[in-house]
Amino acid sequence: WYQRRVRGAIVDLIAISVAVLMFIVETMPVVKVELKNPNNILATCFFVGESACVAFFSIELIGRLVCCPDKLAFCKVLMNWVDLVTIIPYFIQLATAQTDVDSGSHTVNSGGHNTNAIVVLRVLRVVRVLKLAKHSKGRRT
Repeated sequence: WYQRRVRGAIVDLIAISVAVLMFIVETMPVVKVELKNPNNILATCFFVGESACVAFFSIELIGRLVCCPDKLAFCKVLMNWVDLVTIIPYFIQLATAQTDVDSGSHTVNSGGHNTNAIVVLRVLRVVRVLKLAKHSKGRRT
């Protein structure tokens, strides 16, 4: 049992690290230019990588919620809210991008008024670093 828990924590740490590293690299000016072209292989790699991380985080959160015997107590735990706040921006951004595609626009941030909201949502992804606190020995009592 303990070995499975340790392996799960390692997988969680890897997913968090990959997501945070992708976010950091994404802010580099050279990479920003490349990511503006959705047909670029780098943009595709970033989208697939982020989608995989968000899928992992979503499955983990839903699994913990389903397995928790006391749903109210689960909702009162701050780290569960941190987990939720880190995945919501992805789905909102995905829905916004789909809306832009449906309206005939070719860029994700073409909404004008939506651009600032999307930037704020993307910055919320930095909160993923707080997820690392789940695995910190100093936090456990």
